[in-house]
Amino acid sequence: MSKRTITKRIPGGKTLQIDIDCGERINYILISGDFFSYPEDFIDKLQEAIIGKHISEAIETIYLLYEKTKPELLGITIDDIIDVLKEACV
Repeated sequence: MSKRTITKRIPGGKTLQIDIDCGERINYILISGDFFSYPEDFIDKLQEAIIGKHISEAIETIYLLYEKTKPELLGITIDDIIDVLKEACV
């Protein structure tokens, strides 16, 4: 298991941080930063949805949840989240 914190500065000045514990599967994740999402609980639902999943399953789940929910992300993109997740778990 690997506990890590990855912080990424997004073009435009926003910050995305992921605290994660991942090995074969994601055991813990906290996504934070100075960005906004509407609906406001989208990030919470995303975190809950990928706990216990392998990184490839987690990425697929993120895209499916994103397509289903169609959230508005201000300051980051869904690809920013996935890029930081990959960096943290690979």
